[in-house]
Amino acid sequence: MPNYNDINTPLEVEYKDFEFNGTTIQVRQYLPFQEKLDLITDIINSSGDDQGFYNSAKLGFFEDMKIMEAYTDIEFDDGTDSMQVYDTLIAGGFFPQMYKLIPDTEINFIINNVNKTIDNIYKYRNSAYGILDALKTDYSDLDLDIEKLTSQLSNGENVEFLKEVIDKLG
Repeated sequence: MPNYNDINTPLEVEYKDFEFNGTTIQVRQYLPFQEKLDLITDIINSSGDDQGFYNSAKLGFFEDMKIMEAYTDIEFDDGTDSMQVYDTLIAGGFFPQMYKLIPDTEINFIINNVNKTIDNIYKYRNSAYGILDALKTDYSDLDLDIEKLTSQLSNGENVEFLKEVIDKLG
């Protein structure tokens, strides 16, 4: 039986180039597996809102921008407005040129796994476990200080108000 060390070949990343607005852009032909996993996670985490919903427009934006960051030699300064960069690149036809040079197996793996992971997140959130988990989180934020509740209920006005509310509710 062959040993891995006998068949191990060094990973050599190849690049293909294209010209964009007079600048040569290098495009990687392969991204190591761990980098792909990190890229998928980064796209998903960037595309959700505060409520955990995924905006398809943001998803497309972050897929394009994060794939560009991972596969090309383009660098950004910290203060760069990524929305403005995106608009400029879209208007100039950058992304179709870039995607032409990245192997389909690479792009399909990333996009398919982003979509599958988002589907799995929604399935989990809608499952019994996900709902119970959300309830547990919601109830952990409640203030259940018994002494505080007792003192509030011992106040005659609060008790009277509570009785009126219960009577009205039926």
